[in-house]
Amino acid sequence: LADDDGAIVGCVGVAIDTTTPRRRERDLREAQERLSALAENVPLTVYTATLDRNPRPRYISGRVEELLGVPAHAFTFDHLRAAVHPDDRERVIAAMDRADREGLPLKIEYRIVDRQGRTRWVEDSSEIVSIAGERLAQGYLLDIDDRKATEEVLHQRVTTRRRLAEVGRRALGG
Repeated sequence: LADDDGAIVGCVGVAIDTTTPRRRERDLREAQERLSALAENVPLTVYTATLDRNPRPRYISGRVEELLGVPAHAFTFDHLRAAVHPDDRERVIAAMDRADREGLPLKIEYRIVDRQGRTRWVEDSSEIVSIAGERLAQGYLLDIDDRKATEEVLHQRVTTRRRLAEVGRRALGG
């Protein structure tokens, strides 16, 4: 500040406490890191995708490379559609197209053929969410090959037991 003669007689200072905004930024960064670590470490592929004519991933976890052989940064849903087993393709693509077109949740099991030529079962599930005013699909792809193999073994055992029971009834004249 200056007096009428221009001599400096004081000063004005402004102090802004930035502790709270910095703490919020740190907390947000830590929350994002925890969520990212969770998404990358659960035993499934998680994704968020647009719901337009050509759905694009907004986020897909790195597990997609383990499942399909495609790195997350290069993944498109064309990779997933191309990996669907030929015997399941018509049914699965129709369900995917309908869910995308009508903005519906999806839960479907089907086989894929990965880049090494192995056939595996997956569960594909998604829900519609609104984030910042945009409707998106959030979901997961889960390798259920072990479960399907166990179901097949159990089915074979039940079938064998039924056949043995029928043979026993016939042998006893019933």
